Amino acid sequence: MKKVLFEAVCMLIISLSVIAEGLSPYCAVTNRTNVNMRSRPDSKSSLVMQIKTRGTKLTVLSGQLDGTGNEWLEVESQRGKKGYIQSKYLTKTEDRPVVTMNGKYDSWSDAYRDFVLGEKYKMWRGQGPNDQIFDEDEYSLQPVLFSMFDMDENGIPELLIGGNESMAGNCFHVFTFEDGLVRFCGNAGFMDSELWAIPGREYPGLFCYSGKDRWFATNYYWLDNGTIQEQQVSECQYEFVVDNQGNVTGVTGDIFRMTNDTLLYNASLQHDVCMLKRYPKKEIEKLGWDSFVLSPRYEPKYMETWVSPDALYEYYFK
Repeated sequence: MKKVLFEAVCMLIISLSVIAEGLSPYCAVTNRTNVNMRSRPDSKSSLVMQIKTRGTKLTVLSGQLDGTGNEWLEVESQRGKKGYIQSKYLTKTEDRPVVTMNGKYDSWSDAYRDFVLGEKYKMWRGQGPNDQIFDEDEYSLQPVLFSMFDMDENGIPELLIGGNESMAGNCFHVFTFEDGLVRFCGNAGFMDSELWAIPGREYPGLFCYSGKDRWFATNYYWLDNGTIQEQQVSECQYEFVVDNQGNVTGVTGDIFRMTNDTLLYNASLQHDVCMLKRYPKKEIEKLGWDSFVLSPRYEPKYMETWVSPDALYEYYFK
């Protein structure tokens, strides 16, 4: 009897060893509804969470057998919950998992991919009144938008998320990759929050040109020691010229310089500027993360209204 028990224990140890050594992290989805994630590989251990939706994505980290020979997989949810699920309730997929070491990522691409496609951006909350990325629902005017741009030219692009709120509080939240983590830097943009770059200039940050009610402004955003800085560059106040029949025949107005930095002001008056490209998550998923990372950060777009109130008439009425 002792010999049989000893051999059974040895076989269990060997099985555990094979599972632990042979298993590399991979992605899987739940293949049924109401799957329980336990704190330990034991159906009587405490419940970490119940996954109600079939097809929920998880990262499988390791596997082991319990005392009765059932295989349990150690998993991590897209929102960072860890626990154990019996292997029969999971189906392996071809997706590439993001693996962290002590909660830190090896690369900015892995960190941003997990933040975006793993939907960890939905868990982030800032301290300011606009520092919040709301979950998308049927009441949203448009989905959350994502973009990347190297705002300090250090070789690591910043991740910009937002652009889907009402004009009063609309902006992009800017994140960077530092010490293995995604870190918040501040906000960029206002109102329409269309962001622009001027390639080849001494200002590597982003410009935002927006306004309403016959008032438009240009602001410049850049990174200084990992924190977003903002400078209003100019503003334009204009009036429509209306004839006796009420028809708009032209626009009058002036551009006022709001910065002491003459070079910055002159840079903002360039005709040939580039609009930052922005993608909803569904489009990134369709492209694939690697293709999104390699895609152009911006696209050339002529913006005459930056430099001439007269162009507003052409833009709106011609």
